Amino acid sequence: MPNTTDIDSLVAQFASDLSLLMRRAALEEVHAKLSLVIGDVKPTRAAPRKSARPLARKPAAAIGAKRSAADLEAFSDQLLAHVKANPGARGEQIAAALGTDVKTMRLPMQKLIAGKKVKVKGLKRGTMYFAK
Repeated sequence: MPNTTDIDSLVAQFASDLSLLMRRAALEEVHAKLSLVIGDVKPTRAAPRKSARPLARKPAAAIGAKRSAADLEAFSDQLLAHVKANPGARGEQIAAALGTDVKTMRLPMQKLIAGKKVKVKGLKRGTMYFAK
């Protein structure tokens, strides 16, 4: 059975070796980062991965399809009713309440503003809408 001094010396040697390895790894990491900054070594880009299957595409009608005039009119009516019921609501709040996104409601809202049915106060994302 080994005595405690042998075990203590082995543990001390192991700790010393481990400390040396960690310092060396840290220095190599710093050198690699500095080399990238200074320009000694140019970073290589990984080749783009090719997927095993092609990405699913949206149906052709959904990509560039325009909404019909009846759809726009119906949505405009929904927007106007919501603005009347919730004066001062912002676009994100209105879109969430109607179950759509801000981009979808942009054109009908612009038509309501141009038709002077809705007035705005504020700028960009802070724009609040009020019925006239």
